[in-house]
Amino acid sequence: MSRGAHHLAIIIPTKDHPEELGRLLQSLSEQTVLPDEVIVVDGGAQPLPQCVASFPALRIRCTHVSPPGLARQQNVGRQLVDPVMTLVGLLDDDMVLEADALEVMLSFWSTAAPTVGGVAFNLVNNTASPRWVWLKALFGMDASRRGTFLPSGYQVKIGAVQQDTTVEWLYSGATVWRKAVLDAFAFDEWFEGPGFLYEVEFSLRVGRQYQMMVVADAHVREVESGRQWDGYRLGRWQVLNRLYVVRKHRGTHGLSVERCYTALACQLFVNLARGILEWDRQYVARAVGNFQGFLEARRWTAAPHAVASMASETRQGHLANAQR
Repeated sequence: MSRGAHHLAIIIPTKDHPEELGRLLQSLSEQTVLPDEVIVVDGGAQPLPQCVASFPALRIRCTHVSPPGLARQQNVGRQLVDPVMTLVGLLDDDMVLEADALEVMLSFWSTAAPTVGGVAFNLVNNTASPRWVWLKALFGMDASRRGTFLPSGYQVKIGAVQQDTTVEWLYSGATVWRKAVLDAFAFDEWFEGPGFLYEVEFSLRVGRQYQMMVVADAHVREVESGRQWDGYRLGRWQVLNRLYVVRKHRGTHGLSVERCYTALACQLFVNLARGILEWDRQYVARAVGNFQGFLEARRWTAAPHAVASMASETRQGHLANAQR
């Protein structure tokens, strides 16, 4: 198949996951249409030359980032993309593409309206149905319409789709964007480490100017890797990162700090209840992290000064971590 007028680069952020990275690169090398270049942005402690050298069919470039961070690694990758590229894909290292996924994606882009800024591959194994949607909807934590934003700042799960679907946000780990979009919009490096909600904040900015979609026939699968979020850190991020997004974009999609606090209070209750009822220490740790997040958030009472304070404190923390 001809790729038409488009040239596609793929950015893969990774950190100490050589097996997962090798599996993803294998699936890229088996595509019916190959990407024009692959940029691996590594934040790990171990070098990757052997893993990369195993795929001569791919034009691969590697760079190392320290200290690592998903948003930061994505930004480094953006800056390395060859100027002749017209599309840029972002893939997490735990994804595997079906053999025609890039072909289908390029076919979609060949006729896409100029208003479309970014699209996602279809995560075909993301089929688990959310539980207690009606109850969580009462507190602004969920809704029946997939792929939307709520005034509380919560995003509604997209899941697997049956047809091309317009959405209000995109997960970052299996997407293709117009290069012009990634040239104009950087990822917010306030989000540390694995970047909980950084793609949500990015989508809010891009969505003001562009349409976003999921391409039903471009199939990818997220492979179980055994990775787990640290319960306490995730709980803290659930509060602080969500509040950061809502304060930064207050008014967009009707975002409300008050509704966000209500949803987050319910989040704490749900985490604590699940931890006790299911005897799960991770959920208890999340509840403790939620509580710590609320204590820290008390200092941030008004945007934009609150956002500036939050960003400054986090950058200082990043610098301190890098010097350790």
